[in-house]
Amino acid sequence: MTLTDVYNEFYGKPMLYGLTDCMQLCARAWFAQTGTNFAAQFPNYRTEEEARKMIDGAGGMAAFIESLLGASKPGNQAKRGDVVLLNIGDISSGVCLGDTAITMSPRGIMSITRHRFLACWSPA
Repeated sequence: MTLTDVYNEFYGKPMLYGLTDCMQLCARAWFAQTGTNFAAQFPNYRTEEEARKMIDGAGGMAAFIESLLGASKPGNQAKRGDVVLLNIGDISSGVCLGDTAITMSPRGIMSITRHRFLACWSPA
């Protein structure tokens, strides 16, 4: 599986919590690159309320991702394949594709420009 396969898996699909949300996208991309499924550590969630409870319980999105992937680097160091913390009006996560990242939103998959990258985690 490649990052392109992950993109194609999520493209055109609605965002469904616990199935095709931003953290599931990141987990699939991480798995494609490392063979490690960090989504296996998530509690079962199917609603926005349950997702927020999971993330807020860790201290926010950055702390939640750090609990799974370790210490972050500044967002301006992100490279293709990295999980990125994004400021898109709300804090979200996505996958760096180079000059942009992809994330899931209620409108489906979105492309986000690099100036919105707050932090990153590299699989290698």
